[in-house]
Amino acid sequence: MLDEPLDHHAIRRLSRQILRDGLVEWATHALDEMDKDDLDELDCRNVIWAGEDGGCDPEGPGGAWRYRRRTPKIWVVIEFEPCECDSEHVTGHHLVVVTAWRKS
Repeated sequence: MLDEPLDHHAIRRLSRQILRDGLVEWATHALDEMDKDDLDELDCRNVIWAGEDGGCDPEGPGGAWRYRRRTPKIWVVIEFEPCECDSEHVTGHHLVVVTAWRKS
């Protein structure tokens, strides 16, 4: 279980570890918004990997913490959810892309 909210160093470390070795899920809403703004999964992965901290809020279902990652042109909102994976899973969590958009 994560001790949330995470600080920006923990967000970066955990998200990079999951991007490299874990499971990334894409919410239908995220895929719809990405399509509207001509974004693809690689765009979002790059923002998650190298973007800056854009803040966080307990705005997800059940008060789940959502973390914003950003570049000057793209924002991505993510959550970390416990993983029902085998015990060898690298983090015990997977990353969910909740939404993403291109700034005008």
